[in-house]
Amino acid sequence: MRWIVLVWFALSTPALGAAGHSTRSGKFFRVICHFESEDVVNEALRTAETVWPEATTLLGIDQGAPAEPREIHLYRTAADYRKVDMELTGGKFEHNLAFSHWETQASHIALQPECSEETLARITLPTPTRRLIAHEATHLVRYATLPNFRSHPHWFADGMATWVEEKVMIAGGWSAGAERDPHLSTMIVRATALLKKGEMPAATRILEDDLEDVPWRTRYALRWLMFRFLEESMDHKSFRAVMGKARQLGGGPTYGRRLKAFILDSLGPERTKSFDRRFANYLQDLEPRWEEIYPSLDTAGDEWTQVAFPIKNAIAWRTDPVGRSTYALQGKLKILPNSKQQMNVLLGRNVDGFVSVALSTAGVTVFNYLQKEDRWHRLGYRDAKALRGERWVLFRVEIEDDRLSVSLNSETVLSVSLNGRPMQGSWGLGAQAGSAGIWGDVRLD
Repeated sequence: MRWIVLVWFALSTPALGAAGHSTRSGKFFRVICHFESEDVVNEALRTAETVWPEATTLLGIDQGAPAEPREIHLYRTAADYRKVDMELTGGKFEHNLAFSHWETQASHIALQPECSEETLARITLPTPTRRLIAHEATHLVRYATLPNFRSHPHWFADGMATWVEEKVMIAGGWSAGAERDPHLSTMIVRATALLKKGEMPAATRILEDDLEDVPWRTRYALRWLMFRFLEESMDHKSFRAVMGKARQLGGGPTYGRRLKAFILDSLGPERTKSFDRRFANYLQDLEPRWEEIYPSLDTAGDEWTQVAFPIKNAIAWRTDPVGRSTYALQGKLKILPNSKQQMNVLLGRNVDGFVSVALSTAGVTVFNYLQKEDRWHRLGYRDAKALRGERWVLFRVEIEDDRLSVSLNSETVLSVSLNGRPMQGSWGLGAQAGSAGIWGDVRLD
């Protein structure tokens, strides 16, 4: 595995653009925020500028800066983004909330998850937006440096973009690494789920982009993991030869088949014969720590930001079960000023549901979620003034025998009976739709 150095490139221009915009230009990219935020535009450019040297090194290209920096447009709301998407693509990327446009060679990204101005000021740049900037900027590097970019198969284009995204996020201290990063870890979980169900497509099918029967989110996972597998399993010289061939093959409808043939030839007969098995073994050896049902949770460092989209509760589960009936989950929490203000400690996940401890400005509520009935059963409630106001609150949720107890700032505020519900399943963290908060020093005792 190669290491990269995060470089901060000096910004070459002050804020420019029309009223209500913030713009910054660097050596490789220009970021245009279609709203005013000096902090967002600076962080966005800082992220994007690291992509060009990483991507060109990966491609084996010794190329300097483009004559004109490539543009990345950020939009404050999904509605603003969708207007541009409709104008440029007819709405093709409505649900992606990000795309890079071939003709204009510019990227368009919605700031996500949407949050209040106060919360945005606290977190500066939401992690999902930052990773999309790195992802889409990689596409812009391909467009600028490889004339055959329109012919690239998806496993190469999206796989490379996610690969570079992973490296940039780790180097910047914005990701704890793929297996500990809820977003990337979830992609691994989706891919390995196909193995467990016996539905994994042949590895050669991934190289052929023959994944129409695979759910679209899982397709992105397989493309990234195939690119990652090739980069890690091939020797340096062979992988560099693949990158060179990707540049030299020209384009056209047979490009993907010719690139696949070159890769298999590079592997040799024996390794080609065992290609499916080796890819499956590679996936099985990965150890994803999180499964994010709905984004987004950022686990880099000791303080973890979690921001929910306006219409979906954010839910992130640990993949390993607690495995015992007596334990405690503790840490600290700061609830941020968003449209809603409820953060959730999640416990006891199993096929029947889970228990949620809702920590909100309205107080502490314990729910038992019944999966089959899709119903929430309230087990108890207690007002809690400690959760009001934007400040750190120490929390401890303790499971002992058949009781769940909640303490805030070392004072027990609520204790409820679990009515015989098993609690050995995994734990997780959540945020009610429209809520945002920061978890700190979370640990299982």
